[in-house]
Amino acid sequence: KGVTSIGNYAFSGCDNLSSVTIGKGVTSIGERAFYACSKLDTVINYSPLTLIKGYSDYGYVGYYADKVINADEQVGDFFFKTIDGVHYLSGYLGKDKDLQLPENYQGNSYAIGDKAFYDCDSLTSIVIPDAVTSIGGVAFCSCSNLSSVTIGKGVTSIGEGAFWDCGNLSSVTIGKGVTSIGDYAFCGCSNLTSIIVDESNQMYDSRNNCNAIIETSSNTL
Repeated sequence: KGVTSIGNYAFSGCDNLSSVTIGKGVTSIGERAFYACSKLDTVINYSPLTLIKGYSDYGYVGYYADKVINADEQVGDFFFKTIDGVHYLSGYLGKDKDLQLPENYQGNSYAIGDKAFYDCDSLTSIVIPDAVTSIGGVAFCSCSNLSSVTIGKGVTSIGEGAFWDCGNLSSVTIGKGVTSIGDYAFCGCSNLTSIIVDESNQMYDSRNNCNAIIETSSNTL
């Protein structure tokens, strides 16, 4: 955490480098600092810089990586980041097939951040606890082995593309609190055969076991 800068070409060409953890003190990453690190799989970032998967201005640090996680704290295999007072689950490094999310974060509710579980092909089922308030954009996108999702009553919004391309997803249960579902939230879920909306939900329903999400006020699928 004492390091404040990473210089130009600092790790360039370290072609066996597989993981990098960046401390909270880093405020600058130099030109091509991680260029040609072709085996760099995981980047965990505790600094105030916002790093992304793919090319960015920060020395190619996310260019090759499968996972780039921006975090303040690690709890087990989960990472959390707090932004403007909102706690986000920002990433996951575990291999559990049946994902048991934390019941809360430091006694508080939390949101699942954008891309938090993107391309986690180890997941087969998820129960989202009541402490979770929202599911971010493409949060579970391309989880190719995910087959069932149960969304707790605390979730109010499901982000754009949240479960996009989860081709094995066959059942979804939506809690009573959901009032917003983003575009393409379940796009590409070609095996989705069971959709159940909690009967107490005021915005949506799945009447007569129709296996669809219906906006109650407009009768729109």
